[in-house]
Amino acid sequence: MLTHLQRARENVDALRIALQSPAPEDVQDCLPTLEETVASLQELVRDLQGQGERQVKAPQVEEQAYFTLQLHALNSSLEVAQHLVMHGQTFCDGWARVLGSATGGYQPSGDPAPLSAPGTLSIKG
Repeated sequence: MLTHLQRARENVDALRIALQSPAPEDVQDCLPTLEETVASLQELVRDLQGQGERQVKAPQVEEQAYFTLQLHALNSSLEVAQHLVMHGQTFCDGWARVLGSATGGYQPSGDPAPLSAPGTLSIKG
């Protein structure tokens, strides 16, 4: 169980570092490891659910404390990554407003013209 948690934390930490990079390719390179992270966390949940269903040797107090510490560290890394994504989105929205006003002027409401992109983005879950 601890291996799944540690691997997930390493992957989220790598994403956090990539989100701090100005190159979008760094984030793209993390996408396969994010899929691995989801699989690791799903496996961890299955392990924890299975532990309640079957009789297993109780972990030592030190193991429980370390597991809890790793779980809190993963939560902190996820929160930092979430903030980086939210701030990145805010930054991109601001640039879209600037570019929209530069290319399309302003609408009667005073808002910049919407920026139209020639491509699309698709995210599958």
